[in-house]
Amino acid sequence: MTRFMTIAAALCFVGSGAVAADMVVPSGHELVECVSVDGDTELDILFQIEEDRYRSVWMVASDPTVAPENSEIARFEAAEGLLSNSDTLVVAHVDLRNPKTGRKGERIGGTVLGALKLIMLDLDVDLFELNATAVASGVASAGAPVETLGVPAKFSAQATYFKRNGDQHVQDLDCTSRR
Repeated sequence: MTRFMTIAAALCFVGSGAVAADMVVPSGHELVECVSVDGDTELDILFQIEEDRYRSVWMVASDPTVAPENSEIARFEAAEGLLSNSDTLVVAHVDLRNPKTGRKGERIGGTVLGALKLIMLDLDVDLFELNATAVASGVASAGAPVETLGVPAKFSAQATYFKRNGDQHVQDLDCTSRR
């Protein structure tokens, strides 16, 4: 029941469209926002921080080149079995029967959503280590620890789009992580 309430509360922070840059990240969570180098795809992932790992809660795929109210392409939720992660790897499963991921004609990562089987996002960084480095690097000007201010950490990642026909497409991403 507690897990369901945590997921429900985290989902309430995201409305329709792309995840806003000014979204308040719930306590005990971390938001990773990744934008493709060519600027046509954004992947936002909310992680719940557990004692020894990060557990993905949801991922929103969007097109930042269109109006925010029309930008969301797909939403993958761990509670529905469409999203999983292991260390730095996040895997989203496209289920064309699910209205949240089944908008076949939407363009993402150089193809259409309906042609995809899954999206694999390699963050290429350990978020625990990244945050430990950010905290150790100093104190903000107000004297508060960096981690309490939600100062974003920047890193690169890669998304691999696996098509149903066996083809793959790789896209480089610039990411920002914040609590």
